[in-house]
Amino acid sequence: MVVCDYMKRILSIFFLGVLFASPAFAEEINSYDVVVNVSDRGSLSVRENISMDFGELERHGVIRVIPETFSRGDQLFALRISDVDVKSDDEVSFSVSQEDGLVLVKIGDDDVVVSGSVNYVLTYKVDGAVVYGENGDDLVWDAVGTQWAFPISNVRALYQFHKPISRNRISFDCGVGVDQNCTSVAVKDIGGGLLSEVVFTQDSIVESDGMFNRMSFSKGFLSEPRPAEVFLNRLKDNWYMIFAGIVVIVAVDVWRRRRNIEVDVDENVS
Repeated sequence: MVVCDYMKRILSIFFLGVLFASPAFAEEINSYDVVVNVSDRGSLSVRENISMDFGELERHGVIRVIPETFSRGDQLFALRISDVDVKSDDEVSFSVSQEDGLVLVKIGDDDVVVSGSVNYVLTYKVDGAVVYGENGDDLVWDAVGTQWAFPISNVRALYQFHKPISRNRISFDCGVGVDQNCTSVAVKDIGGGLLSEVVFTQDSIVESDGMFNRMSFSKGFLSEPRPAEVFLNRLKDNWYMIFAGIVVIVAVDVWRRRRNIEVDVDENVS
């Protein structure tokens, strides 16, 4: 994805924040806790526990923006976001929409205002976050997105695997913003050179920055999708292009048939 295009999309989202959480720094996220369960097929089950503090301001809620694509070099990969759900201390409404390659989870109600501390728990599933290679498979995920227009404190991203993995079969990296490393990285060692979890923490993140995580697994730890699955996923990701192609083919065929009929009529008349 071209960075400038992505930033334009993110900036356009900020205008939605006028009715929801605005860029005023009186607002902040006191803690952002993310738990990611990595299945043997490479799909992710994500739970985000967001402790929002609106201060004395009255807001309708927040908007969580989740990209539907990510880039590796000059390649663009599609993500499939599904099963989105939101809970809060009190009953909360939410809606999910798509806009320019982004999933927008609008949390809150236009008719209800909130202030002070509010806790939101967002859950969803992700497919397509693993890039399969010849020598290893890479998991790429932004645990904290870059759309937040206010500072975030006490960030934790915990990754749990479907089974323990040898320390020498995994490598990982964590970054914040453009070139900052995370505050700390730790693993849960269960003995025998095996680990079952990796946790990244960050003391604070400034507005419009995020936390990205990357893990590389040796071949065999994750099951690579079968060719049929890859084909079906590509159909799902590009259904609109396929539909447009079918429409064009049908239109051309109809035009040719009508053209042939007109030629036959002209010959019979002559």
